[in-house]
Amino acid sequence: MNCNIYIFLRKENMREKIDYIVNFIIIYKYIIMVRHTRKMRSKMHTHPGHHVNNLDRTMHSLERWTHHMFEQLGWMVLAKSYGHYDKINTYKQSAKRLHESLLYKLKHTRETDRKDDLKVLIKEVDILMEHINKDF
Repeated sequence: MNCNIYIFLRKENMREKIDYIVNFIIIYKYIIMVRHTRKMRSKMHTHPGHHVNNLDRTMHSLERWTHHMFEQLGWMVLAKSYGHYDKINTYKQSAKRLHESLLYKLKHTRETDRKDDLKVLIKEVDILMEHINKDF
């Protein structure tokens, strides 16, 4: 232990001095945490318009995305009953992006089997979009 701190603690009102040191340490740790989270905050979010390129989407990811959107439809009914309209708007935007990605993939695909699969997915997403527009 540093000599100055030892002498500081031996004087009168030791309890107040210990509380002062403890508070100083807590504030110092808080300042370090705030600095760390501010550094990380800029790396955690994506910038507007920085979505994945449509060419990078695979058939597997498009099929999983479609399946996920159908699963979320039930949750959106609950969200509407609770008044969470921001979640519903996000869901609508995601469904619209899925539809656009499927059309883009269909346009740039040459294999007939994959085109047939994409056409089926597009029909399914069209049905989903009809229900979204009707229900929400």
